[in-house]
Amino acid sequence: MKIDFRSITTGACIVLVAANLAACGKDPYAGKPMQSQENVAVEAAAPAPGPQFDVAKESSEQVLAMKPVQTCALENVAALVDNLPRPGAAPNSWSVGKGQAYRLIGFASNRDAGAVPATFRLVLVGAKVYALAAATGAARPDVAAYFKTPAFAKAGYQADAAFDRVDAGEYRVFALQGAGAETLACPTYQRVTVK
Repeated sequence: MKIDFRSITTGACIVLVAANLAACGKDPYAGKPMQSQENVAVEAAAPAPGPQFDVAKESSEQVLAMKPVQTCALENVAALVDNLPRPGAAPNSWSVGKGQAYRLIGFASNRDAGAVPATFRLVLVGAKVYALAAATGAARPDVAAYFKTPAFAKAGYQADAAFDRVDAGEYRVFALQGAGAETLACPTYQRVTVK
């Protein structure tokens, strides 16, 4: 008896192809839970963990009427998720959204007194005022050298916060410092737009 291997090989291939085609029609994810797009949107809008800017006790008028003091700066606003800056469309501005936290970096000083406040409040001044407690203490030898004031060597701050409780809009940024019974308003000459 003579066996034709070509016919066996061809027959075996037909069986394998038929079995694979039958398996191709099956959904490997059938019956497994799937995340809907609605759930994704809800999760993206969840508040960011950690400190939040909250409504301040002062009004915009009260902050703008406070005795001004120099020199404070907001030099960077970066998203914590990727550590990338979020500059705004205009010079000296930043753009932030809700649902994520940001790192605000700069320095705060009282140039008239030649001192650095240990603590202060970063405030957003717009139709409403929002505040965040912050502290200095980060090394800033560049600030001390520029202003020729050794006390400014620890004027730096780094504050992590989210803007989930802040109404959408554009805000001027100030650093409010206590000076005895008086509160001083130190402008940063920066703006933050909350989307």
